[in-house]
Amino acid sequence: MRRLLSLAIALVVLACLLPEPGLASAVDDPAASSADFPQSLDQYGDAALDVLPRLQSRIAANPFNLVASVIFLLAIAHTFAASRFTRAAHEIERTHETRIADGTAPLISVSHHARLLHFLGEVEVVFGLWAVVLMLAIFGFYGPATAVDYVSHKVNYSEAVFVVVIMTLAATRPVLKFAESLMARVAGRLGGSLTAWWLAIMTLGPLLGSLITEPAAITLSALLLSQKFYALEP
Repeated sequence: MRRLLSLAIALVVLACLLPEPGLASAVDDPAASSADFPQSLDQYGDAALDVLPRLQSRIAANPFNLVASVIFLLAIAHTFAASRFTRAAHEIERTHETRIADGTAPLISVSHHARLLHFLGEVEVVFGLWAVVLMLAIFGFYGPATAVDYVSHKVNYSEAVFVVVIMTLAATRPVLKFAESLMARVAGRLGGSLTAWWLAIMTLGPLLGSLITEPAAITLSALLLSQKFYALEP
C-alpha cells in the first residue's frame, strides 16, 4: 500500500511538472502567466503592522494566503500526530493477526488500513504529502499555467534533491553493513564486552554521521544499542 501511495504521489507531481499541450507558451513567457505567484512581500506594504493585523491584511489582499497557511498548519499537526498513526497501525495489525490465527481472515493477507496508517505515520512523508495538496490548491486557484510555472521555475530543489540522494545512498545495505562492521571491529579491539560495545556505539556511531548522514548514523546506533546492549538487560 505504501508503495502504491508513493507511486500515486510521484505521478501527481510528475503530472504537475509536465505542461499540458497549449500551456508551454504561457509557462515560457512570464508575462503570459495567469497570476504573479507568489506575490512579492514588498507589494503588501504591511511592514509596520503587528503579526495578527499583518496576517489579516495579507489574507484580505490575497485569500490564497489563508489556504496556504491552513495547509502548512495541517502539515505541522500531521507531524505531531505521526506517532499516533503508527500506534494505530500497530493495533490494527495485531487485530488482523489475531483474526488470521482465529481463521476469520485469509492466511495470506495484509491489513490495508494498517498499511495506510503506517504510510501516514512516516514523518518523511508528511511534508511531501501536503506539498501535493498545496500544488493542487495552486492549480485550483490560479490554473495550470501558474502551477506549472511555480513548480518549474520558482522553486529551488537543489537542497531537497541533495538530501534525498544522500539519505537514499546512506540507507543502502552496503553502507549500513560497513558502518556496523566498523563499530564491531572497534568493539572487538576493546575486548568485545558490553562496555566495549556501548563505548564504540556511543562514540563512533555519532561520528559516522559525517559519512552516512546524521539520521542514518543515529538510527544505526540505536539499533545496535538495542541488539548488543539493551537486549541483554544490563
